[in-house]
Amino acid sequence: MITWLRTRTLPQLAGTVMIASAITALIYQASKNAVTAAKYSEGWMRYIDAAGGIAVEMFVASAAIGVLYVMRRGKVSHSYAMLGLIGLCVGFGLLAAGQQISVQRTQKTAEVGVKQTVYSSQATQLVKAQEELATIKARPVATVEAAMATERGKTFWDATDGCKDVGKYGNSCRLYGALAAELGLAKRKAELEGRVISLSTAVGATTGSQIATADPIAGLVGSYFELTVENAQIAMAFFSAVTMMMIAMFGIHFGLLVYGADDLPAHAAQSVAPTVMQYAAPVVPTNVTPFQAAHYVPGTGAPDLSQLKLPSHTGIARAVA
Repeated sequence: MITWLRTRTLPQLAGTVMIASAITALIYQASKNAVTAAKYSEGWMRYIDAAGGIAVEMFVASAAIGVLYVMRRGKVSHSYAMLGLIGLCVGFGLLAAGQQISVQRTQKTAEVGVKQTVYSSQATQLVKAQEELATIKARPVATVEAAMATERGKTFWDATDGCKDVGKYGNSCRLYGALAAELGLAKRKAELEGRVISLSTAVGATTGSQIATADPIAGLVGSYFELTVENAQIAMAFFSAVTMMMIAMFGIHFGLLVYGADDLPAHAAQSVAPTVMQYAAPVVPTNVTPFQAAHYVPGTGAPDLSQLKLPSHTGIARAVA
């Protein structure tokens, strides 16, 4: 893998990333179509509907490449028909992706709303339990029960038949009644202490992200464009769907073009350096004199008149004389 990466050019690496991204978007969009198509199906029909949703996305991606090829070949009538089919499939894909994303956002909103309600209820119950617990002054249950057992071992308990016939043991029975009342408070105190611990654990385990706004991005978009959260969620869903559809449709095609960019013929830049022709041997016609051949312009076959040296007038005069 490392060797392959090192031997690739930059356009090839970029094209590979584009192709991989397009395939990922294709799989993502196909899965959304499958889930939407099979959402309300039952039994084996859900598999049929899911396969149909996937087939639509596969056709859209492959047909987009086909349309580009057909248009480049000049077969416009065929491309119009295929564009119409692509339009229908893209509409279905947008509907599927938009519905799926909207359902997810709605579910997220509902889940966070429930968590917010539960958190608020638990926090309220915790405050009330703590307030009630602060008003109860009682010893532990075990201590109160031990004190009551000690009182039942005394003489008055049998003499009054368990304080049913108080008689002369009124003070002892009143003390036992106070212990019984304290036992009730002690049990309530123990119950509240356990509830406070349970509620404190639940409230403390709830993180801020769990009770934050269900869709903060949609809320931000809605506030900026003056939309409700629901309308902002729908707009964002369709924007995401369009983006995924475009990447899935054209990403592979343009990725292949970028990958093979190094193989495309480039326009040669005009060189300012001397060419071989400028220094090539002169092309001289055969029917010329040696003097003319020595003064031909290299590579042109034309005589260089600037190099011809004619005799001066004095030389001509001597020749005539």
